[in-house]
Amino acid sequence: MNPARTAGQLLFIAAAFSVVTWGLFLFTGTPEHASRLKAGLKFAMFLFSSENPTRLEVVGFAALPFCLVGVAVGYLSPIPRTNRGAICLFVANTVLAVSVAATAPWNLALCAAFPLWWGWKCVSARKPTAPNVIAKRKA
Repeated sequence: MNPARTAGQLLFIAAAFSVVTWGLFLFTGTPEHASRLKAGLKFAMFLFSSENPTRLEVVGFAALPFCLVGVAVGYLSPIPRTNRGAICLFVANTVLAVSVAATAPWNLALCAAFPLWWGWKCVSARKPTAPNVIAKRKA
């Protein structure tokens, strides 16, 4: 199986897990007299308000599924076919994995870090095509 495709699919799974984590975070532990939707929306309004001292961390956690989907789409596109594209996607995946490990639950951090193996396989499968390497091959 193509390592870029595997990395992209695993990143989509990590994005799905982060959305499920948001759902659990917002809609569990609601009072009995309130509906889950209204309590979740009130809690979300508080999380993103200026009264919340951890608002920046919440905004980063809210952006996480979109970032994971963006890197996953990059792996499923023709970008990792080039050496430079594979390296850029691997670096983006590494930055995401490290930031998730620093801010999110450990199970989500593992889901974000697991595709790094296949990202590295994409990088190592591409050989550099610098002009001096091409000249040496012709000689």
